[in-house]
Amino acid sequence: MRLLAIDIGNSRIKCALFQGSEIEHTFEMDADRLASGAAYRHSLRAHVRELGPQRAAIASVVPELNERVGEAVKRELMILPEFVTAADVPPGWWHMNHLVRSGPTGSPRQSPVITFTGMAVRAHGPSS
Repeated sequence: MRLLAIDIGNSRIKCALFQGSEIEHTFEMDADRLASGAAYRHSLRAHVRELGPQRAAIASVVPELNERVGEAVKRELMILPEFVTAADVPPGWWHMNHLVRSGPTGSPRQSPVITFTGMAVRAHGPSS
């Protein structure tokens, strides 16, 4: 099952498409509080619609973007996203943005210290 994990930060929205525990694709968007939902839909269309995610999970520190990004996922990908909060993540587990890494040319790769399980990732070694 392909899962689109979205982390809404203060300046960037980081996204990773997972197939099981492997990262297939990553991309980022500006976390623009003035951007329309159409702008986020366009980015999703350009980056992941053809890859066919079946689930979406969103973690956010910018509540005012939740509705626009969530609606963009719903309308563009026809998926009802699940919102993840710190209360949803058991002790010892971190949200995706803390652990997903990119390769030297920006190509996605799975960090050797993480595996993806549902809506959060767990470190298997020391955090960096």
